[in-house]
Amino acid sequence: MFLWSYIVAVLLAGTVQAVFPGLSWMGEARPPALLAVLLYYALTRSASVTLWTALAAGVMQDALGLVPLGYSSLCFAVVGLLVNRFRDDLFPELPITHALLGGAGAAVFSLALFGLLRAGDLVALPVGQLGLKCAGAAVGGALFTPIICALMAKMDEGLGLIENNDHANEMMNAK
Repeated sequence: MFLWSYIVAVLLAGTVQAVFPGLSWMGEARPPALLAVLLYYALTRSASVTLWTALAAGVMQDALGLVPLGYSSLCFAVVGLLVNRFRDDLFPELPITHALLGGAGAAVFSLALFGLLRAGDLVALPVGQLGLKCAGAAVGGALFTPIICALMAKMDEGLGLIENNDHANEMMNAK
């Protein structure tokens, strides 16, 4: 059952990310739904699940855009494994944790991806536009990640994938 919920989560997140337009005042950054799914699994699952999620989310993101295949997977893997490594030091059930990690993760992901693309001479972006894109990604990550994490916790609870149902309830009801 986990595999099916995993596939559905990544596909839905990719759809959300593809459908929502990038806003000009956010540097054309789209809501980082795939990053939110990655962060949820990084906070609640093993490092191997986090790595597989980074690969799947990265391939999905690269396929939706003009980024060479594998660049986003590498950036997702760095962000996801860092969060997974320190998840015991965090409060994984609190929305504020999701918002902070979503904002910081989106900004780090954007900078890392830009660095890889710039190193390959695939993109040239003025510093001001890069800053706006990173700030927009951070705002989108801070807003979308708590919502997506709460929805995923409810899905896991409904499917019986979370043994402790309090975790999902805390993610949905925390203030």
